[in-house]
Amino acid sequence: MRLKDQGTVGSNQGVAGGMKVMTLPADSNGHVGAVNFYSYFNLFAWAGAFGQTGLLQVLFTDVNDKLVAGYGISKGDMSGNKAQVKFWCGGSNPRELGSKDFISNNGEGNGAGDMNNTQFNERNGSTDFVKTGEKLEFYWRGARIPFYIPDLANVEIAKVYIYIGQYTQSNKFMTNLSMRNISCRKDNIQKWEDIPNRYAKHSKFSIDSYYGTISIDGVSSANEKINGAKFLVFPPGESEIILSPSSWVTIAPDVEISWEENIL
Repeated sequence: MRLKDQGTVGSNQGVAGGMKVMTLPADSNGHVGAVNFYSYFNLFAWAGAFGQTGLLQVLFTDVNDKLVAGYGISKGDMSGNKAQVKFWCGGSNPRELGSKDFISNNGEGNGAGDMNNTQFNERNGSTDFVKTGEKLEFYWRGARIPFYIPDLANVEIAKVYIYIGQYTQSNKFMTNLSMRNISCRKDNIQKWEDIPNRYAKHSKFSIDSYYGTISIDGVSSANEKINGAKFLVFPPGESEIILSPSSWVTIAPDVEISWEENIL
């Protein structure tokens, strides 16, 4: 999803662009909305030249269009290449919860240091948002940053607003500012109906035994490790690996295993 045309800009506007609104489908009980909610999305933010600007927001609202939480990328720097990822909340005190600077390059480094765009580049882009009652979590560089907003504890997320716009003082829109993927899930429900697999179709589950990490679609997911489980390490000699899918699996998953040999 990209901005094709920022449209007619009023003299009193700071940003102009386009918005898509999606109402979440009803669950199997016919209910729309989720107090406990998860959303995965893939964002691409790469300025092709210094001074390019733009704004992308993923906004989660209740059924009455009131903001619950938001995740966004903002680049108002009209001379350099600095951008920010931002987190917002609604409720009785709507506000910006946090802001993290990064350089809107393509993750190639070139002197960016710890501000290198390792998350929203051409090769990556994976991020997510989680609401568990009053707890809001925003993914950033390998971990989720938590915030607690008590008056949102029982508020249900029912809609998703996606906004892409341009700062009106600038005429240089970012070469790449887009959403490449989004999915949503209702969590902590009493039962799941006809959903035997906890992972979405075409999702990629990765385990790195060397670093001791687990990720789903590029997002760190350490809680997927079962208590007592150990990361796979091949002992010296010949090893046999047996992959056993669940009995209801009709199409075998694609599995790729790579390893590095150590000289003992």
